[in-house]
Amino acid sequence: MSETTEKVTSTWQKVPCNNPIVGDIEIESYDSGEGYDLISHTSLKDVPNQVPHLNLVLTYDLVLHQVVFGANKEYIGPHIVVKCTLTDLHGRHIEEYGEVMPETLTSSIASSYPMITAQNRAMDRALITYLRPKNISPSKRFYSDSEMPDAGEKPVFPVQDMANIPPEPTSETKSEA
Repeated sequence: MSETTEKVTSTWQKVPCNNPIVGDIEIESYDSGEGYDLISHTSLKDVPNQVPHLNLVLTYDLVLHQVVFGANKEYIGPHIVVKCTLTDLHGRHIEEYGEVMPETLTSSIASSYPMITAQNRAMDRALITYLRPKNISPSKRFYSDSEMPDAGEKPVFPVQDMANIPPEPTSETKSEA
């Protein structure tokens, strides 16, 4: 475990989320010291259970799924965008997006499960928008820990040499066969 990860897990705090629609609930958050707060994905995932009276409904749509290749046709990784739509009993409607690209899949879990990572990021962004968490500093931004890369980790991707794959047959090569 890196020093940064140890610092993060040792400074999580339960903080009130004072929202007139949601009421007072607690979410796990920590001050990054860089002008934004991180909110725990696990804490956000529990929000619908904390406010069952609001009948929160989350739906997901796959917006983009591409495979990224390098200059030498080697497999680099996926580019995925997922849209999360959140609605509540009062008709409030929020749409947010979660995206993964090879350079943002910095943990072994994220690179092994890029679709789930994109979905988690979309859900977290929708819930943060819905909650509008307050902080002492109104200029602070909020992100979930699923949106921020793990410090010190680099993307892990299986590398496949695409240069040795035969080209698609053309009409000329089909007639020769």
